[in-house]
Amino acid sequence: MVFGQRSPFGRQARLSRYVINITFDEAVHGTQKEVEIEGKRQKIKIPAGVDDGSEIRFSNYIIVCQVSRHPKFVRRGYDIVTEHEISYSRAALGSVEDIETIDGPVKIRIPSGTQPGTQIRLRAKGVPRVSGHGQGDHYVIIRVKVPSKLSRDQKRLLEELERT
Repeated sequence: MVFGQRSPFGRQARLSRYVINITFDEAVHGTQKEVEIEGKRQKIKIPAGVDDGSEIRFSNYIIVCQVSRHPKFVRRGYDIVTEHEISYSRAALGSVEDIETIDGPVKIRIPSGTQPGTQIRLRAKGVPRVSGHGQGDHYVIIRVKVPSKLSRDQKRLLEELERT
């Protein structure tokens, strides 16, 4: 006590922590879960945009989110990164490709002459911010598939292309 008041340097009561397992999609889009804490069933709202290890404070406890991995999407902060494989001819000539995002499929234009490892940015197609303002981006890394076996005609056409 300092002058009859509680000291600002005193110990605060430590809040109990509980871990909740959620899927990647639940973390990205938000969800509501029914949990049992200290013998009571409660509904808790998980906001869109939480990440693995995010902590959500409720009245007298803290929920720690444990997010499972996604088979296609890699999360980097509020951004999503995926890889998309195309053929050599599509990379050279350009094409329109269907790309899966966290909000569903979108079409993107692959410019002619695209090099392996090129990143294409899909603005505001990433994870919503927990604050509710804005969204991350989705980066598509282009991988060029080089065939390991060629037919005689394919080999002839590539040799002809090499000569020109």
